[in-house]
Amino acid sequence: MDWDDVDRGTSFKLSGGWRWEGHFEPQPPGTERFDRKLPHAEIYLNQVLKNVHWGRFQHSVNFKFDWRRETVFKTDHPKHFHKGNLLLGYGLSPHLAVSFIGGYSSEFTAPDDAISLHDQPCPDGGTECARKPHLWPGAEVRYNFLSSSFVRVFAGRQVGGLLCANGSCRELPDFSGVRTDLVLSF
Repeated sequence: MDWDDVDRGTSFKLSGGWRWEGHFEPQPPGTERFDRKLPHAEIYLNQVLKNVHWGRFQHSVNFKFDWRRETVFKTDHPKHFHKGNLLLGYGLSPHLAVSFIGGYSSEFTAPDDAISLHDQPCPDGGTECARKPHLWPGAEVRYNFLSSSFVRVFAGRQVGGLLCANGSCRELPDFSGVRTDLVLSF
């Protein structure tokens, strides 16, 4: 769903779906079982602040929430977890955007000293397993200096994992620190 009210300066987007990845039965000989099922939802709201003026720039605030609940079967043990982001942003269009990002992922067991979104036991009931925080906070500042070129600075943590876009997937590592990206498009 996509709704825009130009007079009020409001833009609202809502989407969702269900995705399945895996081998069709029967599985190819010599391969282990892999199924990945995930319902997902995305919400985006942007509001132009019409009564706020500073030169000829347009001020806006925005909110974005994306969520997915994954069920992954590797061998015969299902794993259930949640992943997503909560974003609160401010824009000074067309040049500047500032965002606070609250990422979350409960894919792995949380360390003992960290907040746990829900209980994620170690596989096979053991105590030694991969541990990662469930909360991944960060902030980003983006400056657009040409119509399609920008510099972006991110500080905080981002959870890694499988990232799929347009039918192509890759594994990204976890990130913690400060990163600067320069994108030039001609």
